Amino acid sequence: MSTSLESTRQTINASIAKADDKEPTFASTVVRYMRHLYPENLADKSFDNTGLLLEAVTLPGKSEKTLALLTIDLTRAVVQEAIEKSAAVVISYHPPIFKPPLKSLTLANPKQSSLLSLAAHGIQVYSPHTAIDARVNGNADLLVKHIEKGVQKYLASGERRKSPAIKVIQPSKEIRDPEDGFGRTLEFERLIPLTAILSILKKLFDVDYLPVAIPQSVDNIASVQVKSVAVCAGAGSGVLRDADADLLITGEYSHHDTLAAIESGKCVVHAFHSNSERWYLKQMKAELEDLLQHGLNRDVEGSTEWKPTSKVEGKIEISERDRDPYQIWSPPKDPAD
Repeated sequence: MSTSLESTRQTINASIAKADDKEPTFASTVVRYMRHLYPENLADKSFDNTGLLLEAVTLPGKSEKTLALLTIDLTRAVVQEAIEKSAAVVISYHPPIFKPPLKSLTLANPKQSSLLSLAAHGIQVYSPHTAIDARVNGNADLLVKHIEKGVQKYLASGERRKSPAIKVIQPSKEIRDPEDGFGRTLEFERLIPLTAILSILKKLFDVDYLPVAIPQSVDNIASVQVKSVAVCAGAGSGVLRDADADLLITGEYSHHDTLAAIESGKCVVHAFHSNSERWYLKQMKAELEDLLQHGLNRDVEGSTEWKPTSKVEGKIEISERDRDPYQIWSPPKDPAD
């Protein structure tokens, strides 16, 4: 065996041995914390593909990377950003490998090419997806709490401000907390103008426009009032289709489901898929930074033994290049009009 081949073999074996010893790295620590924050057993495994999707080899002699990049989608632009910033791991809300099994990994396929590029640069990929949607203080849970808080501010100062009831639409099959599950409903004590809720969503999602569907018997949006809302981030048809609420809020809702909703007197807000999720990256960033600062109090892999941990050096950043694929185009006003 040539000296170069022997050296390559020793390098790879050393890297594998390090992985087998489970020596914690920044990337493995972030993945461990993600599993603690958003347990993988909460995800809807009937279609979802969550967890560590790309585990990269760290070659001996290379300095350890200490950046985690958060994104909704793992696009080529985000991959390039991760490489330029020397990220250790990319946390991609949506799994880039969605329908396994993969039969090959080639540069001809854009998604596979992106994964190969990340692997070549020693960058791992983890996806929590529907585990975020189902968790207490996950996307749906915090979304209705933001709406509830915003509506409380909207009410007159002298009005009664009893906290409305928040209910899970589809409870999780894996019982960790009785409040885990997909989608949430929120009922108010009195009718609330739809425009007040739309203003809350516009600010939270940081968008200029919100597509809204209302019953055809109603003249305009400004006249609509609702007493209850149901929310589900992303594609919400499966969760919201039978929800008992005046207003359905989601990122993506089919044409026919929308028609069925407004024909039954409901309203629908379709914010675009990733816009209904991207706002939550700030919450994820804050929670990961807190764990890096203070560590975990116990082994999150199932042991009940308490193991205080120390501060982990590293940074959590939200991608600057991640965005919804759709944009709203408004033609310039014709001076002749």
